[in-house]
Amino acid sequence: MRRLLLVPVASLALVFSSAAVAAADDDAVRIFSFLSSRQEVQDPPVDARSFGFARGEVTFHDDETASIQVHLGLRIRSGTDITRFHIHRGGFGSNGPIVVNFFDTVPTPGREPDPDTIPVRKFTRLSFSVDDVPAELAAEIVAFPKDFYFNVHTQAFAAGEVRGQLLSFDD
Repeated sequence: MRRLLLVPVASLALVFSSAAVAAADDDAVRIFSFLSSRQEVQDPPVDARSFGFARGEVTFHDDETASIQVHLGLRIRSGTDITRFHIHRGGFGSNGPIVVNFFDTVPTPGREPDPDTIPVRKFTRLSFSVDDVPAELAAEIVAFPKDFYFNVHTQAFAAGEVRGQLLSFDD
């Protein structure tokens, strides 16, 4: 099940507030990322000067499934709506396949598209959750976060406007 909450904010600093971090499940493994247009791997390069922050929690339900909840704070400078957001497998400087799909207006195998894009404001704060992540994949994300990246796509940059490698709070 996917859930989305759209809340405008005045500052990206709210994403990393101590209250938000303290509210995370005690059993959750925390991940985070600094996203920017400069990290996108495209030709021609993305020249949007967009940026953002993400923090997430990976929670294992059992040996089969896990959930990943992500909170984003974004400054999308292209001014166009968000069309896709997911985790890809891939190291810094390389592109890779989608492994966790949080939001997507594009139909993909086994998944209906989300009905509409997400409008952006000067600063945008979003929360997403996927509750049926295979536990093996979630364990790999937790063990090797730098082998994965968040990617936010917009109407202006269909291949991605901001991207950031995952990090653990232990890094």
